[in-house]
Amino acid sequence: MKKTITKIFVAVLALAFCVTSCTKKSENLNSIPKNAFVVVTIDGEAWLKNSNSDLLMENDDFKEGLKELEETSKKLKELVEKIIKKPAESGINLDEMMYAFAEMDKENVIVGVILGVDNKKLEENIKLITDELQVPLETKEKDGITYIMPDDDMIVGWDKGKMIVLTLAEGYDYDIEKKFFALMSQKKSESILEDKDFNQFLKNCKDFNIWISSNVVKNIEDSESIAFAEKMVGFEFGGNYAHIHFDAEKEEWTMTAKLRFNESIQKADWNKIIKNLSEMGLMEEIMGEIFGGGYDYDDYDDYEYDWDSTGGEYDLTDEEWAEIEKLLNEGE
Repeated sequence: MKKTITKIFVAVLALAFCVTSCTKKSENLNSIPKNAFVVVTIDGEAWLKNSNSDLLMENDDFKEGLKELEETSKKLKELVEKIIKKPAESGINLDEMMYAFAEMDKENVIVGVILGVDNKKLEENIKLITDELQVPLETKEKDGITYIMPDDDMIVGWDKGKMIVLTLAEGYDYDIEKKFFALMSQKKSESILEDKDFNQFLKNCKDFNIWISSNVVKNIEDSESIAFAEKMVGFEFGGNYAHIHFDAEKEEWTMTAKLRFNESIQKADWNKIIKNLSEMGLMEEIMGEIFGGGYDYDDYDDYEYDWDSTGGEYDLTDEEWAEIEKLLNEGE
């Protein structure tokens, strides 16, 4: 699970950067699901203000790429140059608030990006690109929404003012189309705006911001394993939050971070927790994750590891779980 969440977090950041102070709220926040455990927000206006399109235009590789594009289509070259000078000409409102999120639904992980759009301009540009490249693009329409599904795990769609890019980052047999339409019409009461901590996060936002919640554990199907793991370590996993804010200037970025822990962690007996983790052979693994490197599996012959495709989880025998419970009870 730890490795899965790390991969998701990186994916969300990558998506957010690819599409390019939160005191400005947008109605598009209504489309972020209530159970999102990572949210990234970007003030597009501030982002563009601190960027320099001239540096890109002067780049030799970029100039060579434009030259090759011109050989294919002069109109496409002109479109690219126009978008670089004024990004909103793309039909995507990169000068407005932009959002990315990750949500866990049982064993499935969904990653999304939400952007403001000028649908008329966007569709004109899409038509220009497909006509010039002579590549047909099959779009569908439903309930005033135009959308494209490159495959069963991804959907891109928009209405008059909003675009959502949704992908299944991990999982299988998930109805991504149904999820997309639910988010496009989602009400505020069904969104992340119902989370008190997220609203506190919004009040302090700057140019680039990241919100993380440990409440993702509530959406994991195997609740019994989570409860048992909480008993092993001695505190509850949910109800913890991280707020990370970046104030961007051309010369430097200033970062502020806030961590808020639940009551069980604040009152935890850390000597007992460390002892439990050490007796289970997990302390060295945790330290390895924090400081890098690994640990010698030969030191843990008592455990029978069953590595799954993600390379990170293992199963213990009933006897080994009984021994762990015994250790926990002795420490109480």
